[in-house]
Amino acid sequence: LTSKEVKITESEDKPQLWSSIQSLFKNRKFWIAGFANAFYSAAMSLVLVSMPFFVKYTLQISDSQSTFLFAAVLLIAIGCVAIWARLVRKYTLMPTWRVALATLTAAFIPLYFANSLITAIICSALVGFGFAGVITTMDLIGAKIMDEDTKKYNLRREGIISNAMGFMNRLNGLFTSFAFTLVFLLFGFESGLNPGPQPDNAARFLLTVFPMILMVISLGFSFFINFEPVKEAPAQVETA
Repeated sequence: LTSKEVKITESEDKPQLWSSIQSLFKNRKFWIAGFANAFYSAAMSLVLVSMPFFVKYTLQISDSQSTFLFAAVLLIAIGCVAIWARLVRKYTLMPTWRVALATLTAAFIPLYFANSLITAIICSALVGFGFAGVITTMDLIGAKIMDEDTKKYNLRREGIISNAMGFMNRLNGLFTSFAFTLVFLLFGFESGLNPGPQPDNAARFLLTVFPMILMVISLGFSFFINFEPVKEAPAQVETA
């Protein structure tokens, strides 16, 4: 409610598609943030897809109980967004973003050792806490990239950059496909109808091991991007 949108004027230059694509290809921060986001998105996609398998084959209870795990992740994530937003205001964006990625990465470790519905719910809540931090900060990273682009080229290309980031985000399908190929080769897991000889280990791998690897990569990318601190405008002297 306190943010203000810069108005578009008739005389304002309009971005050209080809020059915008060229500038995006040269924008190192766009690529780093895009890949960090893609790996994180793939990790969370695997979490959502593999939870029913984990509940059914690893915990060996009804797969309908996965609803409690989904609820733990999503409700905690929704409730903790305000906490992470406060951390951003106190410690600035970049360190908070990296801490959020690290928190989500570490949350998969206790989830790996979960052996009952209760422990799985508690560990899923930890995943939800880290998830809240990443969703709070990731959009702010994109906004920073857009602001820098506008300042550098004196053009407003938020729509083009936003769509390009959305395209990068869809790369997560490649990583999730690779994860399912890997569990087929390692554990013979093909699907819920044909889970193979080690469905418990396959489900644990899909839910905890591979997502954690993806998050480590995402966290690594975050250390290759920085933004210059915004300088505060000098205070104006009031005149009578």
